Amino acid sequence: TEDSTMAFGKRELFPHPMAQFLKVSKKLIRASQIDVEALVRERLAYKAAVVQENAFLNGSGAMQPLGVFTASADGITTSQDVSTGNATNAFTADGLINCKMNLPAQYRRNCNWIFHRDAVLMLMKLKDGDGQYIWRPGLLESEPDVLLSVPVRESE
Repeated sequence: TEDSTMAFGKRELFPHPMAQFLKVSKKLIRASQIDVEALVRERLAYKAAVVQENAFLNGSGAMQPLGVFTASADGITTSQDVSTGNATNAFTADGLINCKMNLPAQYRRNCNWIFHRDAVLMLMKLKDGDGQYIWRPGLLESEPDVLLSVPVRESE
């Protein structure tokens, strides 16, 4: 008999072009000792990255990506939220441990925290029961800071 429980849906993806402008004077191009082309490439990449990051994290899904932080039946539902012991304006070490351990082990290996800088400030002040900070700064510039052995990324 035909198995209808594994039906596949169809989703259409539409590209949404993004344009960025960067003003460069002719005098800078003519007289500069620096690599102007590399500078322009760097600035355009930065501007595009900021727009994409905002869309990937906060997008509504209507003519833009569905953001990670946007609850939707088409994406990550609120049934997967873990906030035990945490509030929007305060974190607890226990709440963060609950959040981390609620993630299946196969995902925990490569996960990262992502927080706004205001949240990072609050998290840096959290201490365990022995009065030790649970935040560990990265020892090298190329290493991220860690919270409960998980790398922390910062986003505006």
